[in-house]
Amino acid sequence: MSITPQLPEHIEAHIKDEKLDFEILSDIRNVVARKYGLVFEIPTYLKEAYLDLGLDLAKFNGDDSWTLPLPANFVVDQKGTIVYSDADPDYRARPEPDDIIELLGGIQRSDLVILGARPSLGKSALALNASVNAAKNGSTVGVFSLEMSRDQLAMRILSA
Repeated sequence: MSITPQLPEHIEAHIKDEKLDFEILSDIRNVVARKYGLVFEIPTYLKEAYLDLGLDLAKFNGDDSWTLPLPANFVVDQKGTIVYSDADPDYRARPEPDDIIELLGGIQRSDLVILGARPSLGKSALALNASVNAAKNGSTVGVFSLEMSRDQLAMRILSA
């Protein structure tokens, strides 16, 4: 699941354009993100740069606050308790896959693991890292991708 301050009509267009198969929720005016202390205001120089590129947050988000949520990851247990949280202004900084897997109680041999997120959030890196670690520990691993060729997957593994 993903949460964004974008208006529902822009989310629907994004899901259709990117052929996404997971739920994206709209947090209009960053109400939920504010409750978690995850909202920051875009500096004026970046606002001007965004507008020069045709990226008008006021249009996409339905308000003129020019605020965005920090990229964050949460693991919520079945009781609704947050058991893990991570937020970093650098959207490229990701939690270690092994830490998340350990938190979830590991991956069992019978598990089928499906990852979903919007583009460029590290799904492939996470899946390949977990796969390599499982293979190093003696498990047989299969990786199937509808987005990357065998050569692209191999290059990702080698560059990780």
